[in-house]
Amino acid sequence: MSLLTLLFILLPGQLHQYHISKLDINVDVASQSYQVTVNVFIDDLELALKNKGIVNQKIGTENEAAMADLNIEKYVKDHLTIRHDDKILELVFVGKEVSEGLLGLYCYLEADIPNGKRGKLHITNTILTTEFDDQKNIVTILNSNKREEQFLLDGTNNSCQWQ
Repeated sequence: MSLLTLLFILLPGQLHQYHISKLDINVDVASQSYQVTVNVFIDDLELALKNKGIVNQKIGTENEAAMADLNIEKYVKDHLTIRHDDKILELVFVGKEVSEGLLGLYCYLEADIPNGKRGKLHITNTILTTEFDDQKNIVTILNSNKREEQFLLDGTNNSCQWQ
């Protein structure tokens, strides 16, 4: 069960009163790639899109907008930058998946590890920080799916580094 789903269950009958997202970056040496997962509440993401003039996305429903994937991809890429040493990584949108409880959304992206060598990562994550003053973005770095380090970012402290 995702962290977002669990938190939502703890507040039955009311909209969530906190704003949080989760970003996992898995360093997969075997495939020579960074595997990136962004987990957000669907209603928060739809509000962010609406604030950019993109309405009626109905993410995760039968009536989902035809351009929803492209709009989600653009939003995530506009608000997430990952540098490997001094090189900005080209994130490739792999797809998305709605959580079991239909409240959260997982977005999957990938990037090649430059020269196949692990380097220093610099992550800037501004997902939903312009929508919510209390937005918190958890960043977890994994190495071959084993947790290495975790960071808590917000609207004023929106970047972190990992070696």
